Amino acid sequence: MSPLSRDRFRGALLSAKTRRAEKECLVAKGDFSIESGVAAAEHLFGAGERPTAIFCFNDEIAIGVIETAKHGGLNIPRDLSVIGFDDIRFARSVR
Repeated sequence: MSPLSRDRFRGALLSAKTRRAEKECLVAKGDFSIESGVAAAEHLFGAGERPTAIFCFNDEIAIGVIETAKHGGLNIPRDLSVIGFDDIRFARSVR
């Protein structure tokens, strides 16, 4: 795991522990691409109970998650909260 990913993972896990929700965390591995976000969302949506929120290690992954969720008929943010990270310039164009 890269230092960047490790730090983001630690931060997310610490936040979950603070809320006593670390046992509810599922992790999907991948790279920092939109395609990785699609694959992760497909994996998480098919892993039993659908998550209510997904924290993505960057905005491209978040775009893939959002795309997959919308194709699956989910409404964001009503059905699923998606958090991206990095604030790339294209993020503001995603609805």
